Amino acid sequence: MTEKSTLTLPQVIPLSKYNLNPSRPVKVRTLKDAKRLLSRIIIQLQAGTIKGQDAKDLCYLISTFIQLVRDYELEERIKKLEQIKGITK
Repeated sequence: MTEKSTLTLPQVIPLSKYNLNPSRPVKVRTLKDAKRLLSRIIIQLQAGTIKGQDAKDLCYLISTFIQLVRDYELEERIKKLEQIKGITK
């Protein structure tokens, strides 16, 4: 007797549960904002309310934003260290 294996897929959670408004733009000013937007994109992609290419485009922009924030923060830290050491450019 052969048992038939069944694959269960995760349930799609309705967007209304998260109180997300897909038409309302998210202002991304901090890494926390970027994280929130990325979470929203994932939920919308799973729910089928956003196209895969649109999700990819937005994720690319979020990734670029995160890298810019990291670079800026690193530059600021270097400037502070240079000031402490008395090094100026």
